[in-house]
Amino acid sequence: MRTFPTHLLVPVGGSIRPCLRETGDDAVSLEYDMSFRLQPFRLTPHEADNFINEEGTEHETSLEFQGLCPPGLPGGYASLAGTRYRIPPNPDRSDAGWRLDGGVEGSVCLSGVHVPVNVELVEFGKFANQELHARLSVDIDFEYENVGFRSVRNFVFGCPMRVERRLVLDSEHVAPRPENLEKASAFMAQIVDLDAYEEPVIWKHREFVFVDKSDQRGGESRNR
Repeated sequence: MRTFPTHLLVPVGGSIRPCLRETGDDAVSLEYDMSFRLQPFRLTPHEADNFINEEGTEHETSLEFQGLCPPGLPGGYASLAGTRYRIPPNPDRSDAGWRLDGGVEGSVCLSGVHVPVNVELVEFGKFANQELHARLSVDIDFEYENVGFRSVRNFVFGCPMRVERRLVLDSEHVAPRPENLEKASAFMAQIVDLDAYEEPVIWKHREFVFVDKSDQRGGESRNR
């Protein structure tokens, strides 16, 4: 197996959004999903080997992470600034306070292959101008999909993330339909102050979205 040239994985932008997910028994938890766009890159024929069929293919990809759950009641993005969380290897226990049901889900998509990424450490920097800086240490499990590369350990990267102020309800039992608006609001009320949000809307028939009243771009989310 070959060594993947990790210097090619350069984040050029990111975003973070809050999401309410069901935990069972009509309860929900607040989680944060993060996405990092990577600078397009090419692998040389020597680096690619059997990984791609076409020499010189340009890869456009991103790193996706889902399910970061800070402890206690949410204090907004400002409460994450300056914090540091080490993700324990045992998903059933977290001394740092993160709730990890099955671990933080992460992946990087390369040539149509979703390669698992395991988060070890998350460090949040300053929060300013609607951006939250983040630094992550991860393991990239190339060997899981047998793509011809050795797994990468302790890969560190970081960049500022644009913050999303649209709170999404991710629920298997509350379908995004008008008759479920009241139940969706009841889920929301468990976690946040509803007075801080606009009335929920159904976005593209896929999910309930609650827009923070302080979000000046809120109108973009109201397109159903």
